Amino acid sequence: GADDLVGAAREELSDRESLWRRGSYVVGYAPLVVALTRITSPGAWFLLLGGIAILPPTRRLLGRPVGGTFKREAMAGLYAVFVVLGALLLVLL
Repeated sequence: GADDLVGAAREELSDRESLWRRGSYVVGYAPLVVALTRITSPGAWFLLLGGIAILPPTRRLLGRPVGGTFKREAMAGLYAVFVVLGALLLVLL
């Protein structure tokens, strides 16, 4: 009945959350590796910040003072800004 639907919704949510976390690690570590190989370039620092921003532990640690976690969408937006800026600087400089 209704309990089965609630249990299925929780399981699906946990699957989605698990997928989000795994994806966050993948897209977070990629710019970190690139940034560390090009650390002397100014664009590398933005890539480094973007890679760190998207990692799940960062979202939890930054949310502690406000009593929760930052929204995934906010961290993804911050990631996108830093990575695009860093990539542009790497290409142009």
